[in-house]
Amino acid sequence: MAEPVVNATDFLEPRWYSIIENCSISYKAMNSPEAVEREKALHDELTSLSKQQSEALQTAVYMRMDPQMAAAYDMRAKRISELCKLLGDYKPK
Repeated sequence: MAEPVVNATDFLEPRWYSIIENCSISYKAMNSPEAVEREKALHDELTSLSKQQSEALQTAVYMRMDPQMAAAYDMRAKRISELCKLLGDYKPK
């Protein structure tokens, strides 16, 4: 039998649970309605992707991820990383 593409237990480390906390920014820095909307849209996307990642890992506990599921997981992980950088570096104009 082939090795699983993703071992769900690898992602049970505490660092995965705090991804949103590590990626948040202060609302105090916002100074325009456009900046607030942009930050909110980024945060909403991050929340949605994080939920999808969590659901994928919960499913992987019971059945292994096939290559297509693993590729989708990896793409979401990359986007989450991009969003974290955007939110962490976000400075309204």
